[in-house]
Order: sequence, then structure tokens, then C-alpha cells
Amino acid sequence: MIAYSGANDAVIAGFSMDGGEVARYMSRHHGKSVAKAVLVSASLPYRLKTSDNPLGAEQAAFDKTAQAINDDRPKFLAGFFETFFGVTTDA
Repeated sequence: MIAYSGANDAVIAGFSMDGGEVARYMSRHHGKSVAKAVLVSASLPYRLKTSDNPLGAEQAAFDKTAQAINDDRPKFLAGFFETFFGVTTDA
């Protein structure tokens, strides 16, 4: 979009998983046409706790999320949206 729009000195921001998109753009295009890049609560590329990543999350947390999605995807997403974005899916 930056090249398509002809933007110069753009400020790009990535929140959560989009932090990776910002990082990828900056590395792939060497920051061309970007004045500033902002990462807001960006997700880490490798979140699992291992011996070489002691601050990661336990496997059980990922398993619990996967199980909740498999059990009732609409319910999981409704709760996710409310918790993460502060919005409800109530009609």
C-alpha cells in the first residue's frame, strides 16, 4: 500500500500479530518511504516456553486455546473479541 499510494515518510504501526508485518516490511524494503515504525504489544515470533526461551508460555496454554476453538469456535471468538477488543457480539 505504501508504494501503491505513493506515500513518503509514512508512519506504520503494528498491533499484536501485525507487529510481524511491520518488521517484515521494514526488513524487506529497508524502511523505504517509512519515517517511523511502531510496534504496539507486538507478538513474539516464538512464544512457546523452551530451555532456550524460558520466558515463553507453557504448552498447556496453547493446548487450552486450541481445545476451546475446537469445542465451540463461535463462543471462543465471542469471548476473544470481548476480552481483546472490548466489544461484544450480542445482538
